[in-house]
Amino acid sequence: MGSRFNNRITTEFGDSYVITQLPKDLADLHYAVLSFGHDDQLIRITAIGTGFERDHDGSRIKARYGELQQLLEKKYGAGKSDHHTDKNFDGNRFGLGLLAKRNWMSTQFAPTDVRIDLSVFVEAAKTHWCIVFEYLPGMDHLRRERKKTEEGVL
Repeated sequence: MGSRFNNRITTEFGDSYVITQLPKDLADLHYAVLSFGHDDQLIRITAIGTGFERDHDGSRIKARYGELQQLLEKKYGAGKSDHHTDKNFDGNRFGLGLLAKRNWMSTQFAPTDVRIDLSVFVEAAKTHWCIVFEYLPGMDHLRRERKKTEEGVL
């Protein structure tokens, strides 16, 4: 499909791969992590944007977040948003508020059998967007298998 599976990592979501060049991706996609549970079934995709340097007031990440939110709403319907800006981290301190976990922006979408989370964060002095797609039946299967394994250990 043209995707490059780079680093294999083990996560709480099973075998996962950091990939670039998805068959369909956003122009500002930095990387994605595809997680396949423990039975080689894709259950989770985490996509991370390239980020904005010197976005202290959050204007660029807020604009990109709004664009992505509109695209997701167009495809999946209205989401449930949760936005907060601490009064001490407003204006040119918005990015610092994201880093301190005092500011946040997130929207959750819930189409059938899927949960989609759109959010923003700061890492390495850049503001980034993040979209997580979870296939709910696969996630439930993973939880059940984890519980069986833990019961067998104890």
